[in-house]
Amino acid sequence: MKTLPEDLVREALADAAATVTPGSLRPLTVGAPRRRRRPVLFAVAAATAMALAIAALVIRPSDHATEAPRMTLAAYAGAKYVLIGALPPGRPVSVTEAATGREIARIPAPRGAAGFWDAAGTGDGRTFFLTTVDVGRSLIHLYRLYLNTDGTPRTLTELPQLALHGLPGEGPRLLAATRDKSRIAYVTESGAKLTIGKNGGYSLTDDEHIRERITVLDVATGRRRAVDLPEGQIADQLTWTLDGRRLLFTAETRGGGLRVLDAATGEIRPVPLGPAGTELIGAATDADSGHIVALVAGRGQGHARWYSLATGKIDRDVPLGEVRPGSPTVVAFGDTIVAEIGDHLYKIANGTVHKQPIPPGVVDLSPQGAW
Repeated sequence: MKTLPEDLVREALADAAATVTPGSLRPLTVGAPRRRRRPVLFAVAAATAMALAIAALVIRPSDHATEAPRMTLAAYAGAKYVLIGALPPGRPVSVTEAATGREIARIPAPRGAAGFWDAAGTGDGRTFFLTTVDVGRSLIHLYRLYLNTDGTPRTLTELPQLALHGLPGEGPRLLAATRDKSRIAYVTESGAKLTIGKNGGYSLTDDEHIRERITVLDVATGRRRAVDLPEGQIADQLTWTLDGRRLLFTAETRGGGLRVLDAATGEIRPVPLGPAGTELIGAATDADSGHIVALVAGRGQGHARWYSLATGKIDRDVPLGEVRPGSPTVVAFGDTIVAEIGDHLYKIANGTVHKQPIPPGVVDLSPQGAW
């Protein structure tokens, strides 16, 4: 995995680091509840795979110096290159430098396709998977993209053995790839009325009887395991554990919350993270894939909670401060969770929480793109 050099991260956070005091956590904020789709143009944003190492949690500032370059959350999390685009109804994709936002190259759409719909990185900074959608035929095509060391495209290869019938599901991050690049997972949907627009996009109208499916595909052979979700349940925010054995996703309706899918058996089980009313902000797995680490909010308090996959219980709970209304941005990448909350950045890596005011001059902190 290509990561941003530590000295560049230090420079990026220099101007404000001196004002941070240990233990002074900024309150988390609660995300707005998801609204079900009526007739609406389908939209999706792709993001990344996630992980977090478990260690003694310490809250401390960083003692950094010198000027702050332009920086994105992707760069702060360790990404070198970001794919921007891959949105319905088919958009072009460009490779940009994470730290500066400089466009390096544009990826032309495959012949016969208007553009790409989904993208997922694998964590090495150079291997990505993308989709295009033939809406009229309800057919999803998958591709693998390799980048050179300088971020320029090397190859874009269609993977016909991975083609899927159906239409993309609803929500962000419907496509996820394992770290070893051997498996991908994707969410498709059926049971909705389809209307194709003149611009190649489409709208879907449903009456709460949609059916979504998560399909796990072997990249080399095309073998697949399809897991149907309960009627009306929406899956998004897909991310693999580092060992590629389990898939985390968020169930957005009807008893929603975090779920974990066993890729070998297709079994899905809920991940309880607190009493009724606890709201999930973001989640990842640790370096050995033994724990899920979740940022949650409930009863006016933010928490970081460690859930053991072996015991099915929370075995660490770290309060993070008072919860205020609003929608935090949470990005996870590699062995790091990065959150932009209010006017501060939070970085959780190797069991340590770093809190930094957003430095002057830093722009485009949104989690757009895939890396």
